Amino acid sequence: FGQSAGANIVYAAALPSNGEGEAIFVKPASPIQSLADLKGKRIGVGKGTSAHNLVVAALEKAGIPFDQVTPVYLSPADAAAAFASDQIDAWAVWDPFFAIAETRYQPRVLARSIDVLQVNTYFLANKDFAKAHPDFVSTTIAALGDAAKWADQNRDKVAEALHE
Repeated sequence: FGQSAGANIVYAAALPSNGEGEAIFVKPASPIQSLADLKGKRIGVGKGTSAHNLVVAALEKAGIPFDQVTPVYLSPADAAAAFASDQIDAWAVWDPFFAIAETRYQPRVLARSIDVLQVNTYFLANKDFAKAHPDFVSTTIAALGDAAKWADQNRDKVAEALHE
């Protein structure tokens, strides 16, 4: 949306998504068993987000027109409250919100990104800054890569640090 609105951004890097950290899900006791059961139901999702894209693509793949569901456009925090209080029937969101919902509710997953989409994660930069400081952008991206490698090799230390 920012790009189409003319935001002064440039793609600085991309990572392949593992597709596991984003899903459409319902509570375990929900009568909704499949995407087809979402017809006429309220789905909490952030407007214009990757989760919104997942909902559209998953419904399309299942042969369900988007106008047969009721999207409820909410931020992740507001959607979490709506999901907790049963104001929405399903929720589409990404990690860490999805991981929190998995821990809290043990939800029934109707679709994951990996099942529906081939998507990447992108790092964006201010176009003017990137043009004026390309070495800084490259160094930052390399440092993020190094940090990710370290975190992958030290998951116990990451978990401990995040737990505190």
